[in-house]
Amino acid sequence: GKDENVLFSGCCDASGISDHHFTYMAYNIKKEKFKPQIVKSRVFKNFDFKAFSEYTEKLNWESIISVSNINTKVTILENLIKQALDIFAPFKTFTIRKPGGTPWITDEIKEKMS
Repeated sequence: GKDENVLFSGCCDASGISDHHFTYMAYNIKKEKFKPQIVKSRVFKNFDFKAFSEYTEKLNWESIISVSNINTKVTILENLIKQALDIFAPFKTFTIRKPGGTPWITDEIKEKMS
């Protein structure tokens, strides 16, 4: 049954603090194993804004003006921007092996905790 997961429990007197008893229990909870996640993201670490600007100035922006359909205009714009970003901020695949659920815990805090 479920009682096999209870490690210990009990209650204690809280005289001087409360007229109630404190109840406590330690329960054996299985921690779910983190499954590595594969994430694909653009890398802007070495992004050269000047070179990017020079490159985009040379793109064929007239191709947007020459069409009348707004959906086609947006598609052309997206493709031109993606083309430039693929050169200056390419996609990279990362494998996340550990959960990142506590970004506020810095190395300094970890050191003080140990």
